[in-house]
Amino acid sequence: MIFYKGKHFRSSDRKYMQNAVPLFLGMLFCMSCLAGGTWAWLSANQTTPVQFIQSAQYSVAVEVSDASTETPIEVNEAENVASCTLTTNTSYSVTLTPYGTATKGYCLITDGDKVYTTGQLWVNTKFVFTYNNGLADEFETAEEYDELINNTTGKKIAIAWYWGEYPNALSQMIFSMGEPILLENGSVIGQPIAERPEEKATLSLQLTNMTANMESGELAVGTDCVITFTADEGYTLPESIMVEGVEIYTYVYGVYSVLIIPADQVQEGTKIVVTAAGMADPTESPTTEPTTEQETPPMEGDTTPTEPDTSPTEENTTPTEPTAPDEGNTVPTDPPTNPIEEETASPESTTAPVEDDTTPAEPPAALSMDGIPTTESSGSTAPAASTPESTEGASPDESIDIEE
Repeated sequence: MIFYKGKHFRSSDRKYMQNAVPLFLGMLFCMSCLAGGTWAWLSANQTTPVQFIQSAQYSVAVEVSDASTETPIEVNEAENVASCTLTTNTSYSVTLTPYGTATKGYCLITDGDKVYTTGQLWVNTKFVFTYNNGLADEFETAEEYDELINNTTGKKIAIAWYWGEYPNALSQMIFSMGEPILLENGSVIGQPIAERPEEKATLSLQLTNMTANMESGELAVGTDCVITFTADEGYTLPESIMVEGVEIYTYVYGVYSVLIIPADQVQEGTKIVVTAAGMADPTESPTTEPTTEQETPPMEGDTTPTEPDTSPTEENTTPTEPTAPDEGNTVPTDPPTNPIEEETASPESTTAPVEDDTTPAEPPAALSMDGIPTTESSGSTAPAASTPESTEGASPDESIDIEE
């Protein structure tokens, strides 16, 4: 039928058929290629390595160590950030070493207070800086220093790295702690290390009724501490005292007691507390001054006889019954203002006259009874108070009457 020519075949039909044949052959060729390629894809084996397209890589090795002991500190890494915890009041050395396919980048460092930047860091080069994790406060004593050290936690420092040109990408970052501070290789940042104050030995004396004297004048570290005690007036030193803060000491008891603390016990930071109290002296009695009545001087006109006449007359040597003195024969506490008239013995009395009663110069407690003849015979009593006229004793007339 392809070469059939009908009755009405025309030349235009022949041209159409000539154009359709190549089109048909092209479609058949395409279908053959598609089938062959599909079969080849399913049955082919890998004979050459796969080539991957990679972007630039930039990382930094972070090393942190104690600056004084060179002891390494553990560093934790997560993605592009390395972090570690620093001990209080310690200095650290930080070393940054970039590596990777990229040629350059930079790092940002933060301690929670400030942000620092390293500037441009090239691969396979080292950047070293020192971070001091010191204390901001000032201390007067070592005790205050130790207390803050024990109550302060470590500080965390973080280091992040970025690939690219510095500071192009840095200008697009937002920082809440202010603009980054540019570091140089060998820079020192952070709070300076605080020095621990020098410890000193202290002495506290808690004394009662006694005093102390230190030979050196002050407590010196590494030397013997010698303290001399003296009791206050009316007190004696105790046989033992209490000493806190040291284990070994010597206490010598005596009139002047001495406390000796050896030099090896007096070290820095030693706190010595001495507690002692004087004892009341039982041998010392309180001084009692004479009363006003005993110290009252005699009134004008009163004289104390130097040697009173206490001997009776010759005929009246044998006493009869002793009689107690009348109420008028008492020693007056206060001499009378007006002298009493002289009283003479009665003619009928056989009793010898009693010596004149005058105010004694010494207290009544020491008054001798020798001058009062209580063992003589009864008779009139001595006057209550002596007068200038009565100091001479009885008159001659009285003596005559007694003899009769």
